[in-house]
Amino acid sequence: MNLAGSMVFAFNDFNSDRPIMHIKPTTPTVHTTGIVELDRGKKSAYDVVHSIYHDQKISALPIGNYVPVSPYAYVIIGLTLLIIAAWLVNGNRRFRESTRRAIFNSYNFFADIRDQFTLPLFHTTLTAFIIAITFSVIFSSILHHFKTSVVLDYFFSYLLSDGFKRIVIAMSWNPMIGVGYLSGVMVGWFLGLTVLIQLLALMARVKIRLFHSYSIAVWTALPWLFFIPVGMILYRVLESDAYVPWILSMVVLMSAWVYFRTLKGISVIYHIYTPKMYMIGVTMLLIIIGGVYAYFDYMYSLSLYLEYFTTHILPFVN
Repeated sequence: MNLAGSMVFAFNDFNSDRPIMHIKPTTPTVHTTGIVELDRGKKSAYDVVHSIYHDQKISALPIGNYVPVSPYAYVIIGLTLLIIAAWLVNGNRRFRESTRRAIFNSYNFFADIRDQFTLPLFHTTLTAFIIAITFSVIFSSILHHFKTSVVLDYFFSYLLSDGFKRIVIAMSWNPMIGVGYLSGVMVGWFLGLTVLIQLLALMARVKIRLFHSYSIAVWTALPWLFFIPVGMILYRVLESDAYVPWILSMVVLMSAWVYFRTLKGISVIYHIYTPKMYMIGVTMLLIIIGGVYAYFDYMYSLSLYLEYFTTHILPFVN
C-alpha cells in the first residue's frame, strides 16, 4: 500500500509524571511539544500546520539567529580562584613550597605529614575550598553542556527519585546552583575521607592525628587546581562536539590520578607498601562498583533496562 500523510505529535503541551531534564526547571514536568500551549494559546507551529492542512500559503517566519547563553559565572569564579591561588603561591613561601612538593615530590610530602610535619590549618582549609570550587566548575560545565541530552535524561529518570532529579535539573540549567551543590559535595568528600582515614587507622593500629588525616584528604586532590584555567572556558570548548570526548577523557584521567594519589598518601601514613595499597584500593573500588550494580540489578532489573535501552531507545536518539 502506498500511503502518504502527516501526523502531529501532540496538539497541546501536556504534563508528565516525571520531571524532564531538557526542559527549563521552572516547569520541568511540562512537555512543550504541542502546537498550542498548555492553556491552549496558539504557537507559530499552529499557524503553520493550519496552513498546510488547508493548502494555504505559509507565512514567512522570522528565523533569527540563535545565540547560546554564555554562563559568565564560570569565568568570574575562575578568575577569582586564579587570583586567590596566585596570592597564596606568591605571597607565602611555605605554601608555595608545600604545593610544589605535594605535586612533584608527593612521597616525601606525605611522609612529612606522617612524621607530624604540621601544615597551617588556614592554608589547608583554603586549599580545600579552592579545590572544591574548581571541581564544581568542571562538573557543572559538563552537566550544563548535557542538559538537553535525552540519553542522560533517561538514565537520571531510572536512577534518581523525582525530588533529587529536580535538583539535578536545576543544577544543569543554573551554573550557580550547580557550583554551590557540587562544592558542597566535594567538601563533604574531604570530611568523609578524613573520617574514613581515621577509622581505617584504628583497624591498621596506626596512631594518626585528625588534622593529618584531613591534610592527606585535601592535599592528595591538589592536581585539580590545574583545571582552574580550563574551567573558565570549558563551557565554550564543549560546544564543539569534537572536543567533548577529549575533555571527558581528561576528567577521567585526572580523577584516576587523584584516586591513586589518595591511596599513595594513605599507604605512606599507614606504613604500607604502596603497590599493595594500590591493589587494595582497586579491589575495593571494583567491589563497590559491583555491589552497586548488583543492588540496582536486584531491585530494579538494571540488566534488562540496559538491554531495552540499547536496543529500543538509543538507536532512535539523534
